[in-house]
Amino acid sequence: MDWFHCNNCFLRRGKPFVVSSCGHIFCHDCMNTKFSGQCRVCQADCNYLTISDQKRQKERVIAFYRSKSAELERRLKDVNDQLYRQVSEPKRENEELKKPLSQRRTSPGRFQINGGTPRMTLPVAVTSPVTPRSRAVR
Repeated sequence: MDWFHCNNCFLRRGKPFVVSSCGHIFCHDCMNTKFSGQCRVCQADCNYLTISDQKRQKERVIAFYRSKSAELERRLKDVNDQLYRQVSEPKRENEELKKPLSQRRTSPGRFQINGGTPRMTLPVAVTSPVTPRSRAVR
């Protein structure tokens, strides 16, 4: 923390520093003056937080991001599971619908209807209608 400078006296001291809610940094001596509820730089009403050892802060940040990562991984797994369920149901229905079609292809003319008796289907030919010719009388 030797790179911190007090925004009031501009000295680097070995004493603890605080950061105000408006973002200014003060040494412990300048913080304990009559302006303790008000920022000495911008005169805003402020709260102060002691700046602790950077190693502890890094550990807290790392712990936060680890927990955030674990939460996001859990949500990703939930979404993947949901998508799998949404896809597997139509696939299952599709397989069920393909069964009668495959039966029809393997034995033309015979078709199973919902477990009923086989029914024979005959091919139908389409022909033009036959009309009698009238003979001309001579």
